[in-house]
Amino acid sequence: AEQQGAFGWIERLRINNFVHGDLEALVAAPHLHALNALALVLTRSDSQYRESATSHGNRSWTSLGSLPTLPRLRELTFLGLSVDEGGLEALFAAVPEQLRVLDLDHTCFSNFSATRMAALPILPHLRALTLRMNWDESLLAWGNWPGLSVVERLSLHGVDPPELAPLLASPYWGALRDLDVSCGVLGGTNLEQFLASPPIGLLRSLRMYAIDAESVPALIACRALDRLERLTLDTQFELTAEACQALRDYFGERLLMMGDI
Repeated sequence: AEQQGAFGWIERLRINNFVHGDLEALVAAPHLHALNALALVLTRSDSQYRESATSHGNRSWTSLGSLPTLPRLRELTFLGLSVDEGGLEALFAAVPEQLRVLDLDHTCFSNFSATRMAALPILPHLRALTLRMNWDESLLAWGNWPGLSVVERLSLHGVDPPELAPLLASPYWGALRDLDVSCGVLGGTNLEQFLASPPIGLLRSLRMYAIDAESVPALIACRALDRLERLTLDTQFELTAEACQALRDYFGERLLMMGDI
């Protein structure tokens, strides 16, 4: 009991190589009184281990509701796990209303429908959301969740450029101010549709992986970006020296290109 009580000071907990049963053990732990950030991470890549970790996923999400420290959680992270509609509904039924950060990066979604996404409860204090595409159309279903209306910071990872505009066409992005897009090179029609998305004009910070040199004039001409305080490009490999200079001339100190000194 004395050793268990020593865990009472822990505020942030990360469990790597998470498998079914770990969450139940966590629920049974009586001394995590100070916990406010929980991360469950599947870091091993062998297929047998992954199958064992995800085959009972829905039961794990349901048991989350019994976690004694749940009402105090402000950050919740699931990395590398598998969630279907039933699992996501169980997860949302369990998480506290005051949750501020929900990170579902590297989490595989499957069998989602727009109707069931629209029925998920709103988390009124949620401010930061991270999602990943995973080679299916489930990410697009998130555009039907009314809870997006309170999200201020959105990170989209592994997204195909053609899928950006349909997701950002959601009517619920009114609070969005910070967008981080990790996808392929944005250019041509994909960039034009992305820049025409309604929330772009709301942004104060935009981070993109890369654009091609031919698309620099369109980026500069986009008046929706005039409110930006920071534009970040993760790589310059698709840009010519002339294109880089044109971006620097227009955006000035608001521009950060990785590789700049």
